[in-house]
Amino acid sequence: MNIIEIVCDTLRRDFLGCYGNSWIHTEHIDAFADKAVIFDKAYIASYPTIPNRHDLFTGRFTFIYSGWEPLPRGEVILSETLRKAGFTTMLIIDTYHLIRDGHGFDRGFDAWWWIRGQEHDRYMTNPTLGTVERQRAYGIQYLKNVSLRIFESDYFAPQTTTAAVKWLELNYDKHDKFFLHVDIFDPHEPWDPPKWYVDMYDPHWKGGEVMGGAYLSPYEMPFPRIAPKLSDEELNHLKALYAGEVTLVDRWVGMLLQKI
Repeated sequence: MNIIEIVCDTLRRDFLGCYGNSWIHTEHIDAFADKAVIFDKAYIASYPTIPNRHDLFTGRFTFIYSGWEPLPRGEVILSETLRKAGFTTMLIIDTYHLIRDGHGFDRGFDAWWWIRGQEHDRYMTNPTLGTVERQRAYGIQYLKNVSLRIFESDYFAPQTTTAAVKWLELNYDKHDKFFLHVDIFDPHEPWDPPKWYVDMYDPHWKGGEVMGGAYLSPYEMPFPRIAPKLSDEELNHLKALYAGEVTLVDRWVGMLLQKI
């Protein structure tokens, strides 16, 4: 038996067709859900990225004793348990928080493949392009990291799922059993999918380039005001950016599911 676990960070259930959204384009995840089990009475224990992975890796409600911090050495975790049981264990991620600053979520994996450049990952030193407002909205380090991005396949979700496909092609019949954990940071902000995905949800937007989450500070917000004072048009465009990010993720997760 092989085990493949796919995690998409910050994916809202109300932006998935299989959970009742009638206008979102998530055909691939919806098709998978039609053949799978949908949990409609389940609740996460921890919301932020690192505490959530702590819960997933340990199967425990870790928020009562652990916050945003490295994985404790004494924890019994899924990857180590499966490796001891004879599984080949592989981690493919672009969620840089799991690796940075010694967080240690690569523990228990025979190998790991890290797609670099998400968010504030200290990856590139290229000069950034664009206005000061754009730099404030996205973060200067992030703009450096994506400065060479041209094609849809250069975006992070496509890179991560493509890496998983490559690993499967090389390894699917080479091990008695394997555990593959694919951790995709999108649709976490910054919400900057290719323009054609945004146009699916807000084709008439005439404003400036924006990105953000409602909890960002005024210095990081894409507009010169705090989130509760966004106009209806600005708020709808932020939702369109997120929806576009979700559809981008759906397309490339679908590619991975098709390969599986």
